[in-house]
Amino acid sequence: MKNFTLKSILACAVMAATAMTADAQRVTFQKNSDVSNKIYETHRTVPLWADFNNDGLMDVYYGGTSAKYGWTVGGYLIKNLGDLNIETVTEYKKETVEVTNPETGEVTTQERIVGMANGLPYTANGMGSLTFDFNQDGLVDFIFTDRGGNNSGEPKGLTLVKNLGNYQFEIINDEALASLNWGGDESSFNEDQEVGCLSIGDYNKDGYPDLAVTGTGNNGRFVKLLKNVNGERFEFAPVFKPLAYDVEINKL
Repeated sequence: MKNFTLKSILACAVMAATAMTADAQRVTFQKNSDVSNKIYETHRTVPLWADFNNDGLMDVYYGGTSAKYGWTVGGYLIKNLGDLNIETVTEYKKETVEVTNPETGEVTTQERIVGMANGLPYTANGMGSLTFDFNQDGLVDFIFTDRGGNNSGEPKGLTLVKNLGNYQFEIINDEALASLNWGGDESSFNEDQEVGCLSIGDYNKDGYPDLAVTGTGNNGRFVKLLKNVNGERFEFAPVFKPLAYDVEINKL
């Protein structure tokens, strides 16, 4: 009797799962709005979805290089206004930056666009970038795996951006993150990008999200765990012991 009951339950579960799968396969999507005139086409980027102003609606930020206008690097914040209405923010800011000629080494000063007027940086090749609440203030912050590009004068590498509220942001100059920044030819991207992977989690259960980073720096490949210190800064947690490059891992 017990076996019969168990078999009956399993059979019912299988039939229910089959029915649910069939229903799932019948789901269709319909294009409700054409926003092509409000969204700029780019590549070398991924969109970052989050509710940046805590109004209950998901907004989007993405960077990358233009798909239509050469290799122009940009940054675009799309505000979700609700009811399938959006507003794309593109205002930028300029600063005087030092630009090094990769062939001659000559350093000149030029006025360049360095980011968005709201404080978000321009980003290219930041495919591993993530959103998280760095300081646990209830606002979504950013960690970018790359920024600048196309000789914008911006340094490549990990960039922490704090959400100030009302769609305003601030780049946080973090010493630990800056030490991982790659300092070579700014015209190089894919092969020379220092960050390979970025993951977020609270490894020590103190309520603040920490970072695990792998990549390539000035001294070769690295694996680093960065501890979040009270939502104020990061410091290296010495939990990984790197192997020498001549060690054959399969013979350990």
